[in-house]
Amino acid sequence: MAVLGVFTYFSACTDEISAPSEEATAKQESSSKKEDSKKEDSKKENSKKEDSSNKKDSKDDAPEDSTVIKDSVTVKKDTIREKVYIIDSATVEDPYYSSGVPFCWSDECRENYSAGAEEPTSSSSEDDDEGAASMEVPSENPPIIKGDKMTDVRDSQTYALQTIAGKLWMAENLRFKSPNGLFCKVNGGDDMCEKYGSYYSRPVALKVCPGGWRLPTEEEIQAADAEVDEEWWILAGRFKYNSETGEPTDYGLENQQSYYWVSSNDHSSWRVQPDSKEHVLQSKDAGNGRAYNVRCVQDDSAKE
Repeated sequence: MAVLGVFTYFSACTDEISAPSEEATAKQESSSKKEDSKKEDSKKENSKKEDSSNKKDSKDDAPEDSTVIKDSVTVKKDTIREKVYIIDSATVEDPYYSSGVPFCWSDECRENYSAGAEEPTSSSSEDDDEGAASMEVPSENPPIIKGDKMTDVRDSQTYALQTIAGKLWMAENLRFKSPNGLFCKVNGGDDMCEKYGSYYSRPVALKVCPGGWRLPTEEEIQAADAEVDEEWWILAGRFKYNSETGEPTDYGLENQQSYYWVSSNDHSSWRVQPDSKEHVLQSKDAGNGRAYNVRCVQDDSAKE
């Protein structure tokens, strides 16, 4: 009986220890769930911080002038490309304008044009054509005239003058070395400017005469030709050049033909060819890619 009582007591104690109450079990499960929830929240928070850090690093590493990301929309900056032909500074006639601001290639251009200069406007759609005449008679740097001689103050060159058909003409080819360009030799050949005066492209010729002087008109050059001997026109030939690069490609017709620029929208130049007795005006397009001589006439506005 005593043994049975002890066994019964021991069993009761064992049941109490191995079988926890339902309330204790519920509390333990609740505590475990809270701990798991905290761990999950912690993982999410760390993940957000890591993503934020990666995005910042990615933004800092992006090149300044590349694709811009905004609200998940990719926007590419516009790029404008223009072809520019870089020519020797002596062949560039006028400054290049970008947004109304002039950019010069030569020192003389920079002296003549300030940063605040306004971009010139074209008076005609044909102004960019080599054959079109868009000429203003310059008023600055007028030459010094004494009797039948004229001295160009720009370079101190002196020229003989001659009155023909009521107009005062230069009786010699212009020798001024324009900063806007001239042609004298090809591939290291002889300097033809030393023999015959300077050769100019048409755009340069329209602006190369000294102050108060200009290219002759069609009527003026025909009137002069009717009065002078054929030898008055020097058979200096002509240059050809590449219109894109400005480089001379050929010189020819020396002692055979003479060419002089005229001021006209219908014709570009005057050609004299003695062997065929041709004294003719050339078409507007005939002067494209050519360099000819210049004889200036005094403009009526320069007369006293």
